[in-house]
Amino acid sequence: MREKVSNIQPHQLIEKNPFLFRARAPVGASQFADRLIDAFLSSSEETRFGNILERIAVAICREAKGGWKSSTAGIDVEYDERGKRTIMQIKSGQNWGNASQRKKLAADFQTATRVLRQGGPIHIRCVEGVCYGPSGSTDRGTHIRLTGDAFWHDISGWDNTGRAVFALIEHHAGNGLTDVLESARAGLVEYLQRSGAATPSGLINWSRLYDIIMSPTAERPR
Repeated sequence: MREKVSNIQPHQLIEKNPFLFRARAPVGASQFADRLIDAFLSSSEETRFGNILERIAVAICREAKGGWKSSTAGIDVEYDERGKRTIMQIKSGQNWGNASQRKKLAADFQTATRVLRQGGPIHIRCVEGVCYGPSGSTDRGTHIRLTGDAFWHDISGWDNTGRAVFALIEHHAGNGLTDVLESARAGLVEYLQRSGAATPSGLINWSRLYDIIMSPTAERPR
């Protein structure tokens, strides 16, 4: 994350949706810069942080239940327990993917089950594990979906695993980003003023900003 923030270029930020930011009507260049930076980071942050949660979950499962990172396509983690092989895809939140991606998840479970059974009879349990959301279990036909604390309990056997992971992340919140965020904000404000999209006093010139974003011939300082 730190590297991503430090490598932000002002011209990348200015290409965000002008209609959305006009509707929000930030009062000055600094506030506008903060919102642009947030939008730039959030566009990929969920996916990248979801990958971090997946790695944490696999590590917990490995320590608690002898689980392992799966080598089967489309499966994140596997573990054996009480005569069953659990194969799991891990998602950070409930509202991931579109209809075709969800169909692919079901197809991945079916393919993985078929491949694993080529080695002999085995009882396979297919799970879509969701890291956050109201705790619960839902039968999806091709697999079960475990959400929130039900997921964390399943991979660890401990009721408070999700809360412990949450506390661990809280302990490391920020990751020393304050200085690079300040630098990114200052660079963007300077860009806005240099391009005429903000006045020296820090007010947004919306007409000029529109021209920079929307016109193919407009000068885009870098």
